[in-house]
Amino acid sequence: MDYIKMFVFFVLIVNIFSVHISASPVVSEDLELLKRQVETLITYREQDYNSLATALRQSVEKNEVVVNLKSEIQNLRKEVDRLKKTSKTSSTNENKNNSKKLKWFMTTIQELRQEIQDINFSKQLLDKQNYANDLTAVRKDIEVLRRDMETTKAEITKINQDVQGLVQERDERENSIEPILPDPRYRNGKLFLKTKHHLEKEQHVINHKMKTLQAINEEILQRISHLETSSQTNVKTLFNITKQISGVEHLHSSMMELLESIETIENKVDYNLPTIQREISKLEFGVAQINSTLQVVNETRESDANYLKSTVSTLATLQEKVEANNIIMQALRNGRSEGLSLSSQLDDSKNLSPETIMQQMNKIHDSYLQVVGKLPNDCEGHSGLQLISLGRSVLCDEHHWMTIQRRYNGMQEFNLKWTDYAQGFGSPESEFWIGNDALHRLTSQDNMSLRIEFVDIYGKAWYAEYDTFSVASESEGYRLNLSGYHGNASDAMTYQNNMKFSTIDRDNDLSNTHCASNYEGGWWFSHCLHANLNGKFNLGLTWFHSEKNEWMAVARSHMKIRRRQST
Repeated sequence: MDYIKMFVFFVLIVNIFSVHISASPVVSEDLELLKRQVETLITYREQDYNSLATALRQSVEKNEVVVNLKSEIQNLRKEVDRLKKTSKTSSTNENKNNSKKLKWFMTTIQELRQEIQDINFSKQLLDKQNYANDLTAVRKDIEVLRRDMETTKAEITKINQDVQGLVQERDERENSIEPILPDPRYRNGKLFLKTKHHLEKEQHVINHKMKTLQAINEEILQRISHLETSSQTNVKTLFNITKQISGVEHLHSSMMELLESIETIENKVDYNLPTIQREISKLEFGVAQINSTLQVVNETRESDANYLKSTVSTLATLQEKVEANNIIMQALRNGRSEGLSLSSQLDDSKNLSPETIMQQMNKIHDSYLQVVGKLPNDCEGHSGLQLISLGRSVLCDEHHWMTIQRRYNGMQEFNLKWTDYAQGFGSPESEFWIGNDALHRLTSQDNMSLRIEFVDIYGKAWYAEYDTFSVASESEGYRLNLSGYHGNASDAMTYQNNMKFSTIDRDNDLSNTHCASNYEGGWWFSHCLHANLNGKFNLGLTWFHSEKNEWMAVARSHMKIRRRQST
């Protein structure tokens, strides 16, 4: 702005001088006045730039801000490392241990319940099966023993009867034979021989039967002995089964006690489970708070790192400015020498022609234009704080984007008037609006792209980029023109396209209400809401997401422009 003012001042001097030359035939007094004014102007400008150069040299030499920032960043890094270590060693491990303990406890309870159910079911089946098998076996054995004993008794009785019958029959035959033997009639007769043979044959059969009966009797005695042994074995088996049944009953009573204990534990777990869940919720909330704090610390660290980079870039820019100021100083010194030369020429010759004076003034003007022409028009090839040909400083990033708007802490008032938005306000390194006049001049060639970055209140980052972006002149109400959207935030600016700019003292929107006044900020409003990044901080910063059909509350925003990249 100083260069522009100086140029306007020089042009004004030339115009005044031309008016004086054409109005008065005598120019000596006017030339004396012009000489004094030029000398005074050069002296003041030289003093200003000397003081500016001295201040810049001192700030660059001392550089206390950078030293303090470095120390603060080191402290922040140590604090972040300490927080990470403490949070990882204490909260994370404790939470993991508590979660593992709770999961193990619940898993153990479930396993115990399942095992108890399996044991009860198996025990019941085993008991029933054992009881049934044992009773069936005992019944079968007893029934077999009874049948065997009855059969044996019957056989013994029959054998005894047979033996008695045979003995009786033998005695009868012996008794019948004895009277016959002494009778001589039967000694040599055929009847005797036949009877004797018959009797011998029957005696042989009886003897054979006696042997058979003796063998059967011995076999029956063996079977009786075997049955007695089996009976004794069955009695022992029955005694063992009785003992096993008593042991199973004891085991059943123990299992019932264990079930009661498990039920007591379950009741305690059910009673304490809400408390455990509340503690877990508290731990999760604490972890979330710690993570949020770490995120804030990380963002602060990143912001400090970016600020340090910006500061370093600013220092480099200041050095470049010092060099540029040195060039300007040299040009001013040359101009002063030329002015002094002009003054001496005026002293030497009062009759110097107006054409010669205009030539001298044109040389001074050309020197000024050379200084201004060395300044860049945008951020191409530059980063950090940069002085551009518009006569003001802007912030450039490493991708050649120039900051035109930024909101992040609410320290800068954005509810301002038309002239404020036209001229711009704030600081490029803080909250900032570059100015509608500057936007028009920067985008008048229709070769600029726009990128809007913002973070919602939940911490999620969004962006919207437009390949074409331009702002019309003040006579057209700084009308907005943009196209070629791509990004993840949805095209909310399409509702503001081709709209004029509105402020609290200039209502150019389509709504029946005054959008800029209601939402406390200047913007290209159509019907108030859809996109508004200049509203009241923490209340009026909004962006409409058309895919979700909802408005997003914006926590911080950053608008940037750069020369459109060739594809």
